[in-house]
Amino acid sequence: MAKERLIIWDCDGTLAKSDVPLNLALLRALKVYGIPEFINLDYLNHDCIGLAVPDLIKKIAEDSRIDIPLSVMDEYLVFVPDLLNQHLQVDPDAVRVLFELHNIYDMAVGSNGRTFNVEKTIEAVGLSPVFHKSVIYTPEKAGLSRGKPAPDLFMHIAQDRGYESRQATVFEDSPTGARAGFSANMHVIGTTIYSDHPNDLEAKLRAEGVVQIARSWDQIREFALTRAV
Repeated sequence: MAKERLIIWDCDGTLAKSDVPLNLALLRALKVYGIPEFINLDYLNHDCIGLAVPDLIKKIAEDSRIDIPLSVMDEYLVFVPDLLNQHLQVDPDAVRVLFELHNIYDMAVGSNGRTFNVEKTIEAVGLSPVFHKSVIYTPEKAGLSRGKPAPDLFMHIAQDRGYESRQATVFEDSPTGARAGFSANMHVIGTTIYSDHPNDLEAKLRAEGVVQIARSWDQIREFALTRAV
């Protein structure tokens, strides 16, 4: 029997604090192109949060005034596994809440990231039993030309899982993802759990129209269980 509701989770920053290892991997790959010093972790974490892969490379190239090929996104995959294993660890609260919700709702991951990175991140934080590879969606994997903030990815997930938009809830930590959720006519809940600047992030999410913002996994559980279909 199909479950009554679908929950779509962003990955980086929502399910895991994976921004640091992924951004370190990207910086290592970009080093050979002679990027300026201001293209650093602070820049990536503040100015590039939630961007789809092609948009991310385009922004870095424009801001640094350096020609950077899209192939850099393949080059940096070499660094990803080791850095994820070094920097990520299992969050017991996340595991507890997600395993409970998994038994109640249909759940999927919807990320702008590379499929390889998302799958490795899910593995590194111990969430593979909840999010099998078959429920991990990215624009790359779905063959979509647009990622968030376009609604395409979320709409694709809902259709593929057999739900209408009104039956779906999105958990997001970025304004880009929140915009995509609203554009897909889904209920959007923000999360600042893994943010280094939660107050700033909350303000940005509220500016997009997000009303419910979770600051802990217990709040995520509460919002998920009390959300009316």
